[in-house]
Amino acid sequence: MSTLWNSGSAPEDLIVTIGFKGGDGHYKLPVHLEPGAGKVIDLAEIIRAAKPDADGHLIPRNVQEGGMIISGSSGLPEKINVVVSEGVFSVFGATCFPPCVTCGPGPTVLALTPASLSVPVGGSQQMTATAQYSNGTSYDMTSSTTWTSTNTSVATVSSSGMMNAMAAGSTDIDGEDEFIESDRICSWTGPYICPTRILLGQAPTNVMPTVSFNQKSPNFVLVGTDPAITIYNMQQAVGMPSGGTYAWSGTAGGLSFNPTSGTNADVTTITATARSQSLNDTTLTVNYTLNSVSANPPATKKITMSQFAYLTGPTLVASPIGSGNYGYLYNGTYSIFTDPGQQMLGSGYSDISVPETVSGCSGCTTGPGTTNAASQIVDKLGIVSAQPLPSNLKIVVSQTISVSSFSVRTNTLTFTATGLTVTNNGPTQ
Repeated sequence: MSTLWNSGSAPEDLIVTIGFKGGDGHYKLPVHLEPGAGKVIDLAEIIRAAKPDADGHLIPRNVQEGGMIISGSSGLPEKINVVVSEGVFSVFGATCFPPCVTCGPGPTVLALTPASLSVPVGGSQQMTATAQYSNGTSYDMTSSTTWTSTNTSVATVSSSGMMNAMAAGSTDIDGEDEFIESDRICSWTGPYICPTRILLGQAPTNVMPTVSFNQKSPNFVLVGTDPAITIYNMQQAVGMPSGGTYAWSGTAGGLSFNPTSGTNADVTTITATARSQSLNDTTLTVNYTLNSVSANPPATKKITMSQFAYLTGPTLVASPIGSGNYGYLYNGTYSIFTDPGQQMLGSGYSDISVPETVSGCSGCTTGPGTTNAASQIVDKLGIVSAQPLPSNLKIVVSQTISVSSFSVRTNTLTFTATGLTVTNNGPTQ
């Protein structure tokens, strides 16, 4: 005979599993106990009643030995509050026996998932806790686990195990739960309280800053060391939260960065001394570190090291020569192309130096100077004189135009009394 008593302040729903030799081997009896209520479990009465349990099992009338397991209604390892009073009497030998109480089994590990975390600032992660037993079974204990963070300024964790990343840094997400230990005692004295122990699971956590490229940063770098070129080779990165250190690198040789690293290196100027072999063949990387934790992944982008290659044009448009003068003057407009990829230089690259060399120019006008706001070259070409031009005038001029230090066009300019002819000698597309 057994007596169960709920000494707590909340109702308890229990399953009493009676094991025995013979028949179906076990019989399950549901028990509901209100706070302060008790229930007597009389095995003899259960046998006499011959009422099947939910699985259709009965306790045979000839059963002589067995045991009893008291568990929560879920059938999983969980905390229950029940006082058990046992008495065993042999009707055959008119003798009494002390009850034997077995506690457990207890788990060996409280495992947290994920076992470690790397989460960006502002991110979240649901944690789970699993009790693992030596027999290979495991049970989800997330809801009963007590969750804490060792550094709540870096990350917090809710009572349900939801981790929220607050700031860059390191912390541990801890899960703690109390379990009954394995034990067994046979004694007349009581009450006997099953021993418990605390299991702790710990997940090392890095909360990472993030870093990205400013979307307005170009995806190419102009080759050359002329400051008029490198001023356009700026790349900007944005690290969040602010206050960290940037470090720049590239996969190709011939790249240098100013500055290379530091807290003020969110903007760097790149100098490239060699062109790419193909479009987007170079990877640009910027790392960002805040509070000793680095962004993972770093920011990367594919870029092309573009070298000035050739010109198209010119488109000749007549320009005034002034009252009382003879001859002609043209504005010859060229578009600039780069390699690899034969990419036309877009607008916005003004004041890049455009040196030229000419030979045989006697009395003629040439001179591109610099690029304009549309990134074009405008070359002034013509002959202007205070006297009428001779009808047999013919001046042949060799002209070489460069953008910065790269030769991009060789022309033959033929000036006559009636006009100008421009012959393109390359390089061409």
